[in-house]
Amino acid sequence: MPARTRDYWDIDEILAEEYEVMMTSFYNIIGGGVLYPNSGGSRPRDLKAGFKVCVPLGLARKLALRDVVDIELPAHFGEEMQESLRVDPLVCRLGEKSPYYFEAGMKIASLLKQPALEEILMEAFRRRWVEIVTLTPSHGETLSFNPVKDPVHSFFPHTLTAVEEDFSKGSKEAETCFRKYLHKFTHSNIEVASHLVDLPESKRARV
Repeated sequence: MPARTRDYWDIDEILAEEYEVMMTSFYNIIGGGVLYPNSGGSRPRDLKAGFKVCVPLGLARKLALRDVVDIELPAHFGEEMQESLRVDPLVCRLGEKSPYYFEAGMKIASLLKQPALEEILMEAFRRRWVEIVTLTPSHGETLSFNPVKDPVHSFFPHTLTAVEEDFSKGSKEAETCFRKYLHKFTHSNIEVASHLVDLPESKRARV
């Protein structure tokens, strides 16, 4: 699961904070007029109190920590979506909502002090990770089922977020390397140990 701590140099952290959220300012923000939607005309210089604008999560977070704005919970993480994640997270098209759905969601849940949302995201991430492992052959063996014939198994790979895509690719690459390693020993010869050479003929035959 994406870490709850911030890493200033982590590109994924930066991209996750590009997720847009709706915020409402408590005060007039001098020079904040640049946040107004660009309708082609001139924009006011300042952002007026009570006006609602859509901004990147990173900016909204900094203003919210200073008690300057109020942030709305995005619909992507609302009650309806939370219920879908509880029931069956494998069929939720999370990658379409945001490549950094879990990272953004954890930041928003922490910012809005919603521990229930954090738990739902954690459990959904865990269940989806288990599915990734299930769909990856292990130890050189083939899958015991045909994922193409199962609607959930066949649909799930199209719902992945960026971090899940990395997990999936990494698992497949590891399995490919393991199969190549095993292939080197396909035609190996097994020889009788030297300390067995002097055994009686009757026992040597059983060896």
